Formats: sequence, structure tokens, C-alpha cells
Amino acid sequence: MEGIDRSGEDGAEITPIADGGGMCLRRSDFAGIAVRIESNVSPVRGGGVALDTSLLSLEQAVLVGNVAIEGGGVRAKGASDIGIQNVILAYNQGGNLVMDTEVDITLGWSDFYNPAGYGSTLETPQTGTSLYTLEPGFLTYDENGLPVDVHLSSTCSLRNVGSRDLTDPYGTRSDLGAYGGASGDGYDLDGDGFPAYLWPGTLADAPTGFDPAAYDCDDEDAGVQ
Repeated sequence: MEGIDRSGEDGAEITPIADGGGMCLRRSDFAGIAVRIESNVSPVRGGGVALDTSLLSLEQAVLVGNVAIEGGGVRAKGASDIGIQNVILAYNQGGNLVMDTEVDITLGWSDFYNPAGYGSTLETPQTGTSLYTLEPGFLTYDENGLPVDVHLSSTCSLRNVGSRDLTDPYGTRSDLGAYGGASGDGYDLDGDGFPAYLWPGTLADAPTGFDPAAYDCDDEDAGVQ
């Protein structure tokens, strides 16, 4: 699946009574490319994603601003299998990724960042290819310092540092996050027929060969393009 958004509104729209604020997997599989999981709340485990004896595969994703007691970003239990590539997990209260010891995980080219007081950056020390713990450098933040627009800024350190096997549509090495890689223009959340722009910076920072008029600067408002 590509171009997926599971986001609450101000951290309160999607609030279940148990596990998995944005998504809950039990003995099931989910594989997604170009995924945004933001501002979801679980009162117990897995603000963004909770999985139990399941498979979770994410490529080019952001898990940001989710909240839970255990695993604000992801809480994995049982004999689960996780694959994460070109993903940013940040600002998830209760920890970015919390998992049981029997969980099998493969990490690559991803960023795990949490400010003080938000819980662990990565619950269990992991090895993987090109793992970062950098503040992501998103485009805009609110008055509390929390991400609003998860496009990368034009000066962000997470540009062009993704998997060398993946390229952005404008020909550079892939960026981390939801707008990097070949499927970065897969979002049209407001259904206005214009995909969200996919490059770092603002709409006006379009790479050579890309017409800003063909893209959307606000993909959550059909009245703004």
C-alpha cells in the first residue's frame, strides 16, 4: 500500500480504548510505502502502531507526535517481525520503538529522535545500516516545538542519506521520511486532484523539471493548492 495517512487531529481524533492509536495488528501483516502516522493516542501501548505476533514493514514513512504509556511510536509484542527503511520516528511520547525480546527487527537508513522527557529514542540498542539520532529538521513546528509540516526543510541533514537503492523522482539519492523515494508524490489527502509536493523546502523550491503549479502546498485543504 502506498500514500497512507493515519493521523489524529491534535493528538485526539483517533483514540482507542486499548492498544494501537493509529493502527493495531494482531496476527496480521501490514506493508506500506509513503506512510504518515501522526498525532495518535493510545492509553496503553502503541500510540502510532501496536502489533502482536504480526508483520510490520514500513518504507519511506514518518511516525511523529504519537502518545502511549509504552511505545508512543511502535509497541511490538510476541513473535512479531518488523522491517523499517528510510523512516523517521520522532517526538513520540512513551518511546519511539518498544518491543519484546522475541521480536525480529531489521533496520536501515532511518532516524530515531526524541527530546528529553519523551521516552527512549530506541528502547533496545539495535544494529542496522545508517541509523541516525538527529532532530529531523522538518519544515515547520508549532509554538511548543512540535512538528506541523513533515516535509523536510531545505537544509535538513536527512536529505539524500536514505538507501542507495532508492532514488527520489528528481534523480537524487532518497531522502528519509514520507516524501522521499519513488512514491513521495503518492499523497492527495484532500482529493483535489493535485498531489502534495514531494521535495524538501517549500512548494517554491521545486527541482529542475518540476512545475510547482502541478502540486499542492496544503494537502489537507481542498480549497488551497
